[in-house]
Amino acid sequence: MFAVFYALAGALVGVIGTALADVMREKRDLRRRNQEELRSICSSFTIGLARTRRYLFQLQSEPQQEETWQLAEASFTEVRAHYERLLITAELVTAQEAARHVVHFMYWMMQAVRMQSTGYDACRDEFNKWLEKFYVEARRELGLRNPNNVYLKQLDDVPSAISTTSQKTQ
Repeated sequence: MFAVFYALAGALVGVIGTALADVMREKRDLRRRNQEELRSICSSFTIGLARTRRYLFQLQSEPQQEETWQLAEASFTEVRAHYERLLITAELVTAQEAARHVVHFMYWMMQAVRMQSTGYDACRDEFNKWLEKFYVEARRELGLRNPNNVYLKQLDDVPSAISTTSQKTQ
């Protein structure tokens, strides 16, 4: 009689254990898929920011280039779309907030270039500050061990270095 109860208890523990293991594995896999999706969204988001910023550098010296304006606006629209995807995917409100400020200051950088106003440098500085915060928060959400270890050398002098190099080679 006891053997039957032990066999039944063993089978029950086995079934429950297997079910719990499956649930835990599914949660781990879901977390991994979400992290991969977030990593992809963050990459696309920052690629779009870099592209938009490159167009703004070109437009600062030639603001009348309508084709470049169209490219900048299309690129910024992509940035906004990636931001919306980020809101759906990111769990940390701090990452969402940082991304929102990055988009905000990118928009105002575009407006400063369009209006040829003096506010571009202030917008750029705020953009850089929030971009660094975004990187830290995205890295934190991705579970990286040292999320604050972000090296962001200001890239504002890169386009002039590229144009200087290309002028020397011509």
